[in-house]
Amino acid sequence: KLNLVRWVGKPQGRYPGVHSIVNSYKVHAVAISSDGKLIAIGSESTKVTVWNIETGDQVLTLAGHYGEVYSVAFSADGTRIA
Repeated sequence: KLNLVRWVGKPQGRYPGVHSIVNSYKVHAVAISSDGKLIAIGSESTKVTVWNIETGDQVLTLAGHYGEVYSVAFSADGTRIA
C-alpha cells in the first residue's frame, strides 16, 4: 500500500489530500511525471500501473513484461513511460 500525500492550501478534514494506492505486489520502482500529476509503479506483478496523484485513480496498466519490473521512468515531456 502506498499513501500519496498532496497538501494544497490549508488542510481540511481528517486526512485531506491523502490517497491510498493498494498494490498487493511488492513495489520495486516509482516515478512521478514532470508535471506532478501521475505516478508510475513497477512491481513484481510484471506490470506497470499509472495513477492520478490528485484523485488516486488508476489510469493505465502496462502489461507484457516477462518478469518483475525493477525500473520505471517518464520521458521529460511526460508522454512516454520506459
